[in-house]
Amino acid sequence: MHSDTSRKLLASAITGYAEAYAGSPAEEYMLRRGISAGHMFRLGCVTAENAAPGDEQYIGMLCIPYLTPTGPVAVKFRSLRPDASTKYLIPTGQHTHLYNVTDLHKKSAQIVLTEGEIDAMTFSMLGLVAVGVPGVNNWKPFYRRIFDGYEDIIIATDNDARDDGTNPGQEMARHLRQELYGSRIAVLPRGYDVNSLYVEQGREALTALVSRGE
Repeated sequence: MHSDTSRKLLASAITGYAEAYAGSPAEEYMLRRGISAGHMFRLGCVTAENAAPGDEQYIGMLCIPYLTPTGPVAVKFRSLRPDASTKYLIPTGQHTHLYNVTDLHKKSAQIVLTEGEIDAMTFSMLGLVAVGVPGVNNWKPFYRRIFDGYEDIIIATDNDARDDGTNPGQEMARHLRQELYGSRIAVLPRGYDVNSLYVEQGREALTALVSRGE
């Protein structure tokens, strides 16, 4: 749990990063990925001028806050360098959370569970209720409780087959289907994630994706 002080510091840092987002390299990167509504998710950019104490290592990165109705509870930073060995960084000691839980307050019988934040943003920006698991190893069994009451639970994870024959995204989907009673898997074309499919083929491709499934 965050103390009141730490939550206020986190909220203040996120506000500063969000104020620097417009016109920044972070916004340019997200626009290339089809995310034009960065304000919906309070996306930000860390700069030398606005970096909060301890966040200096994230200068030049995209800030992705984990928002709740009572304020932010976590944050993730995404490198914008194509040669970065590690794309995503999180503060030391931060707990794992589902991403985009504010969508749970929308009225809908359908919900999409994605692998990662940007895929959840993609669906949410298009008007669907979507939450994201931050990586294949970060599902917690108690998360299943938030899906109670939804009539249509769609699991949309990466179809990232590897040379060794493994496919972590689809293995995750099968695991989640066992965790979530009545859910179905929306299988993406091989080599795609939700966002890359959207960027290449548009809204219609995602609409078709969620209209079918296993």
